[in-house]
Amino acid sequence: MLQRRDPRQFDALFKTGKKVAAFCANCHGEGGNSVKPDIPNLAGQNTAYLLEQVRQFSEGRRRNEFMEGLIKAMSADEKVGIVVFFSNQDVLYKPAANPALASQGKIYYDKICWRCHGDQGRGSEKF
Repeated sequence: MLQRRDPRQFDALFKTGKKVAAFCANCHGEGGNSVKPDIPNLAGQNTAYLLEQVRQFSEGRRRNEFMEGLIKAMSADEKVGIVVFFSNQDVLYKPAANPALASQGKIYYDKICWRCHGDQGRGSEKF
């Protein structure tokens, strides 16, 4: 939405976010595609969701000492920039390690989760 309203501001925030993301890649992977099972992907996440997570880390409501310190050290433009950058990255899909378990997960998702998170799991500003 920001891109449509003010392309120059979007570009500036995207560039700022890309710079910060170079450090984030150490844990969250290149472009936010994590290669570590215990580190979440940030690529392609919903913009409002990512912004809310940044806010929660900043306020200490989401607890992770490393992340809290890192995000508190960022400027406001860096926080918004990182969100703009990661939310506009492509997700690199990986085949399931256990196809049978993935199939069970899809059945459950199709019954319960899609109502809020959508067909593709991208959510909305609320989810």
